[in-house]
Order: sequence, then structure tokens, then C-alpha cells
Amino acid sequence: MKKYILSFVLCFITFFCVSQETYTVNGKSYELKTEVSGTIDLLWNIIDGNYRYFAKKGDAIVELTNTKDDNNKYKEEYKTILEGITPETSLSAAKVKLTLASLHDYIDAYNALVDTNYVAASKAKLLTRFSVFGGVTNSPFVKNPDNIKMG
Repeated sequence: MKKYILSFVLCFITFFCVSQETYTVNGKSYELKTEVSGTIDLLWNIIDGNYRYFAKKGDAIVELTNTKDDNNKYKEEYKTILEGITPETSLSAAKVKLTLASLHDYIDAYNALVDTNYVAASKAKLLTRFSVFGGVTNSPFVKNPDNIKMG
């Protein structure tokens, strides 16, 4: 019986450790994941099959939106919102895209400029090597009618 109670308690603790935080934005409650924590937090989740991004500065949370106009072109309101919540710096949001990676980079750069103690997340660099004969073998050019293992 003690094992069952202990297992239940451990599962219960794990459930609360992994759960997302609930935030209220414009009167609606959302469970959001935190991507960046700093002066400005980047929050996101997939809601109704769409990626939704939010920026939290202090107690204020704003949604980063990108709606279409009558000509079916994107308005890119999120760029104006980002520049509105980051007036202390001269960061331009002109090249920011509404993707998690691009928003992460922008908010990371802002947090690093504003807070000297902020440690920006380091990116993993992809390493490639180039070789003229890489992966080339001469086995197809050697006759082996008895199918003997090559040494």
C-alpha cells in the first residue's frame, strides 16, 4: 500500500512540475510555455492549431499578431508591438519574422542590451566538413564473383 501511495505522490509532483503556467490576456486564459525569461518574456503555445506568441513585460502581456488586410497582405502588427515594448533600445524589428526562432533572437538581444546580468542562450553551430573523396569507395570497380568479404 505504501508503494502505491508513494507512486501516486511522485506522479502528482511530476504533473505539477511539467505543467504550463496559465496567463490571462484580454480576459481569456491561456496555458503558455515560456521560451525566453528576462526583462521581456516570450510566451507561446499552439492554440486551435495555430501558433500564438505573447510578450510579457512586467505584468502586461500582449499578443503578437499578424493579420491580413483587404488585399490579402499581412499587416505585420507584431513588429510595431515589439518596437513599442522595446523603446529603450535602438533594436529594429524590421527583419523579425513571426516564428519562434526569430522572436527568440530578438527578445534575447533586447534582454541582453537592457540587463547586464542576462545570459543569452547560445546557439549550436552546425559543423560541416568537405572532402573530395568523402564516401566514395572503389568496391563497385573490383570484381568479386565469389562474394568474398573485402579486407
